[in-house]
Amino acid sequence: MRRLGRPLSRLQHWLISSPPAYVRTVTTTVPRTTESLSVKVQSLLTQKDTMTPSQWQLGDKTLQLLSQQPDKGELAEALLERMVSEASPEQPVTVWYRWVMRAWALTTTSTDTTTENQLPYSVFRAHQLLEKMQQRHLLQQHAAPDIAVYDAFLYVCAASRPYSAAVAILAQSLVQRLEQTGDPYPSTLSYNNVLTILLQSPQYGAASHAEDWLLRLSEHSASGLGPAQPNTQSFNRVLHAWKAQAPDRAYAILQFMKQHNSIAPDVVSFATVLHAYRDDPETAEQVFQEALQYFSQTKIDLTQCLDAVLIAWAYSRRDDAVEKVQALLRNAYDVPQLHPTAATHRICLQAFFQNGDVDAATQYLYEMIAAGRPLDSNAPSIVTTDAFHVVLQGWLDSGRPEALEQSQELLQVMMELSHELPCAPEVSTFVRCLQMVWNHKGSPQSALQILEQAEQRQMVNFYTYKWVLQILERSPSYAFVAYDVLQRALSNVKVESTALHRLTMDTLLKNRSLSAMELALQLLLHEFPDQSIRALELSYVSVLQAFARTARAGAVAIEVYQHICQNKPSIRYNATIRNAILQTMVQSEDYQIRACDVLQEMVSDSQGPDRACLDDFLGTLLLRVEASKKKQNVQSALTKRIIQLLELLVEQHRQNIIEDCPSLSIFRRVYDLCNSKEEAQKIKTWARTCYPPERLEEKANR
Repeated sequence: MRRLGRPLSRLQHWLISSPPAYVRTVTTTVPRTTESLSVKVQSLLTQKDTMTPSQWQLGDKTLQLLSQQPDKGELAEALLERMVSEASPEQPVTVWYRWVMRAWALTTTSTDTTTENQLPYSVFRAHQLLEKMQQRHLLQQHAAPDIAVYDAFLYVCAASRPYSAAVAILAQSLVQRLEQTGDPYPSTLSYNNVLTILLQSPQYGAASHAEDWLLRLSEHSASGLGPAQPNTQSFNRVLHAWKAQAPDRAYAILQFMKQHNSIAPDVVSFATVLHAYRDDPETAEQVFQEALQYFSQTKIDLTQCLDAVLIAWAYSRRDDAVEKVQALLRNAYDVPQLHPTAATHRICLQAFFQNGDVDAATQYLYEMIAAGRPLDSNAPSIVTTDAFHVVLQGWLDSGRPEALEQSQELLQVMMELSHELPCAPEVSTFVRCLQMVWNHKGSPQSALQILEQAEQRQMVNFYTYKWVLQILERSPSYAFVAYDVLQRALSNVKVESTALHRLTMDTLLKNRSLSAMELALQLLLHEFPDQSIRALELSYVSVLQAFARTARAGAVAIEVYQHICQNKPSIRYNATIRNAILQTMVQSEDYQIRACDVLQEMVSDSQGPDRACLDDFLGTLLLRVEASKKKQNVQSALTKRIIQLLELLVEQHRQNIIEDCPSLSIFRRVYDLCNSKEEAQKIKTWARTCYPPERLEEKANR
């Protein structure tokens, strides 16, 4: 990159003896519910009389509260408009605008079509509000926006996600305009907000652009143009911008900061550079030692710097990574500024896994447990649920045969220690253990035991039941247990239950017993009161196909068809399900005439089955008729019903009401069954209607 080697001396043209730190006052308030705030705002908005002093006080307090609540931009601005319309010159109008800007910064609502070159909704509304304030000042309705209002708007821009080039351009142009007019002149926070926006940019050269703005700030400060001066936060933003692209540049800026008390680096500065050297653990350790030396005479907590250098070593995949991590962690307890936390020890666990030594990680966890009971009850424990999760995930990823046994042992240890240490199992704990049972083909009893423990602790979600049902699906003998598990899931999981319904259906149908199939049918046709579960198309087809091989095929098909017609209008015309109903119903001789009636109803609804289904359906009927005719040599009632159906299909097809008609082979077979020439000629005419000679000739030529 062109700018990586540019000298830092350009920044030395300004000197700041002791710049005042920017202090942002945060007002602590009693949390209020969203409902009570909305009621207060509505009461003020509907007030027709002039606001009383108590109402002014209420409005002022409510605006302040709305500025701290998420997604309250619309409500806050509506209240602002009501208050501004009656405000007197001595009232703090600019403070109100600043609070509403703050509310828009916490509003995440955005349009679906927002792109990189468009303003997010929150920024768009905040910009409209700023322009409205400027217009009202020109009309002498109230004071002009002060720098705090402009900074509040720039904060809205900085808080918007994801990065938008339009937001970056708007923020930069606003600061440039304030520089030109000087009314008011940008503050340090103004520049810092611009830097925050620029460091989000994924574009090449964004870090260099951010540094240009830092230079711009320093040059204006040295020239005496305005009160803005670079501070440590300004440099930290530039360090963050260089972190991913050029760690050496970030390190050079850090060294420059160390030479000037006015922009002295803080813990964040060193931690940012340490993360920049994540792929270079030796250099990261060198920077860490510099941090220890720099803050040696202070009591500043440098634990996040320790964590950063440990991460660099842990993920380096070096042969000596584990030894380095353990040595750094061991020495940390002798440094007053370092206080290793549970997160620090989790990094050490990760070092073992990155080195492929899951056994050593497990042993280290047990050593943490042995030393993890602090004498001071108020001291935080290094043994947490997350530490167990790291080890469980390591065993899950290892694929080793003993992983299942190890996971169950760890789960038991967690439950036993949860009374004295913060390591109680969570939902994700049980999900990991169930994944282990699935991966290693564990017994259904193991899965059910884990589920019972999870339910006792009320630590269940969709995935808990999903894994249990998948495990039970492997063992058809557990079909009825799966049905019970689904009932438990429905009472404990309020969303995403359709997939659980499908898994239970599969388990029941794999059992292949008539009782399990009947239970699956009952589950399929059950109407859930809250409509939280909708049987999938595949579930209907699977049940019908399962019964097609039984004596109840016709009865079940009729039952499913009637249920759909009465209760499921959304799938009534689903071609796949209708085909399955016809093909199942026609398998029962006692229901073949009824099957013809159902087909006629479907065709009358302008939703006939496709050609393949028609051929299968009519072909099955014709097989029975052909076999019966050989024995009796008479035309049966079924034959007459087939001819009637064929006539209806041809007529509907001729009028373009249905798309498909039976194939020529079906016409030929029906033709052979005719007992009279008139009837046979009629069949031939229908065939020519569906398949004109010119179409057949064209098809043959192709």
